Amino acid sequence: MFVTFSKRYPMSKEGVIEIFTTVYGECIKLVHMQDVEADEHPSFANIVVSSSSKVEVTLHGAEKVKLTIDGKYVWQEILCPSTQDYHHLWENY
Repeated sequence: MFVTFSKRYPMSKEGVIEIFTTVYGECIKLVHMQDVEADEHPSFANIVVSSSSKVEVTLHGAEKVKLTIDGKYVWQEILCPSTQDYHHLWENY
């Protein structure tokens, strides 16, 4: 899954895990946040989940959806690893 965040609502890795655990339950295998400088906030993350079925159901056929938890907005969409080179995200998993 690919998720993006608003610069107005910075997210930590722990915050991403909390949001997705709240929405989908215990399904996260790996979260890779955007690499940024110390004084910056990431604007996206890649998430590997144990079962894509929970995520696909919540998209309701849409390409992406907006989740709101505790006033923070996260846009979620399916990431297709076959068209991108994201092997490095789970090569050591």
